[in-house]
Amino acid sequence: MPQPDVAVEQQGRHQAAATRNGSSGAIYSAMTVISNEMRNQVYPEYLAGNLTDTDLIDIAAYIDSFQGGAPAPGQLTVPSAANFGNQSVGTTGPTSSLTITKTGGSAVSVATVVSSNPAEFRLVSNSCSGTIASTCQLGVAFRPANAGARSGTITISSSGVGSPQPISLSGTGTATAPPSPSATVAVLEYFHAGFGHYFITAIEDEIAKLDAGTFAGWARTGRSFKVYPTAGAGTSGVCRFFSTAFAPKSSHFYTPSQIECASVNSNANWLFEAEVFHVVPVTQAGSCPGGMLPVYRLYNNGMSGAPNHRYTTDFGLREEMLAQGWIPEGFGANAVIMCAPL
Repeated sequence: MPQPDVAVEQQGRHQAAATRNGSSGAIYSAMTVISNEMRNQVYPEYLAGNLTDTDLIDIAAYIDSFQGGAPAPGQLTVPSAANFGNQSVGTTGPTSSLTITKTGGSAVSVATVVSSNPAEFRLVSNSCSGTIASTCQLGVAFRPANAGARSGTITISSSGVGSPQPISLSGTGTATAPPSPSATVAVLEYFHAGFGHYFITAIEDEIAKLDAGTFAGWARTGRSFKVYPTAGAGTSGVCRFFSTAFAPKSSHFYTPSQIECASVNSNANWLFEAEVFHVVPVTQAGSCPGGMLPVYRLYNNGMSGAPNHRYTTDFGLREEMLAQGWIPEGFGANAVIMCAPL
C-alpha cells in the first residue's frame, strides 16, 4: 500500500515544526518545490531531526535546478557621482573611467547609456553595451564651455533592478588667459565670382598661389582676421574640410568644435585636410575673453548650388549677409563661432 501524502495529512505538524525552527517561509517554499513522492520520504526525516532547515532548502534548490527555475534578476552597481575637478574653459581633460558592476542574479542587458550634457561631459568610450555578466567601463571626458560650476548626468537604462540609474557629473571651468598676441598670423579672405564662394587661408603657399592665379578665379576681398599658427594654452585647433561632391563647384568648411569636426569627418562627402590654425573657443553664451574679437560664421543655405560659409569679425558685414539670406551659425544670440586675437 502506498504511503499517505505526509505533507498534506500532517500539515499542522509541518507548520509547527517549521515555525519552531524560525524559518516557516523558507521551509514552506522549499516543500512546494519538492514533489509529493519525495516529500513522503524527506519530510518525516526532517520532523525527526535527521535533516536540518539548510538540508531541506538545499534539496529544494537542487531539484529546482532541473526544473528550470528562473534566477533572480540582476542589478548594476553604479557610482552615484563623479567629479572632474578644475579644467580650463575650452580644453579637454583626461578621460575618467567609471566602473559599472553587475551584482547578483542573472546577467543584465544594457539598452542605452546617455549623457545629458555631451558637449561638456562627452562619453568617449563605452564597454557597457549589450549583456553585462560582471563589470564594464565608461570613459568620460570633461570640456567646460564656460567658467564656473558645470554639471551633467549619465543615465544607464538596463534590464537590471532599479533601472534607469543616474550618475551625477560635475566639474569647474576655469578662465584661461589668451595666448600672447605677438604670435599671430593673418587669415586672408578670397572670393570666386564664378562660384559665388568665399574662402579663407593663413597658409603662405596657398596665399602665393591664389595671388599668382595658380588657382584661377580667386581674388582678395581685402578682409582678414588674426589667428594663432600653433596650439597654445586655451586654444582650439580649427579643422578644415574639402568637398567636390557638388561638382563643378567645390567647397571648404572650417570648425573649431571637436564634436562638429568628428561629425563632418564621418561624412563621406567631406575630406579632412588638417587643423590649419588655432583660435580661442567661444563660450556657449557666445562671449569671448578680453582682448579677443568674435568671429561670425554664415552659411549660404546652398543658394549658389553648393554649400559655402563666410567667416568675419565685422558685425556690420554679418548683418549685410543675413539680409541676403545667409544663415548665422554659432553660439549665443549673435551666433559667434570662435574668438580671434585683436
